[in-house]
Amino acid sequence: MTEKEIKLLEMVKDHANMFYDGHFVLMKFTGNWRACFGTPSGDCKTQIEQMVEGKTLEECLSKLLAKPTSAYDFNY
Repeated sequence: MTEKEIKLLEMVKDHANMFYDGHFVLMKFTGNWRACFGTPSGDCKTQIEQMVEGKTLEECLSKLLAKPTSAYDFNY
């Protein structure tokens, strides 16, 4: 991981600790990354599609911090 990715991950962790009881999800797929705050439940595919997406880890974490996306607000 780059220093920037580590810093962004620390910022995501801090935000999760402050607002979501420490919960966040980060997923890596073949061609992209996905992330959200909170704990998803129910239909995984539908919820994964609603997470923020980035081609790189840095892009994904930056988007999550810019627009905090919560699993608790997902449409099931």
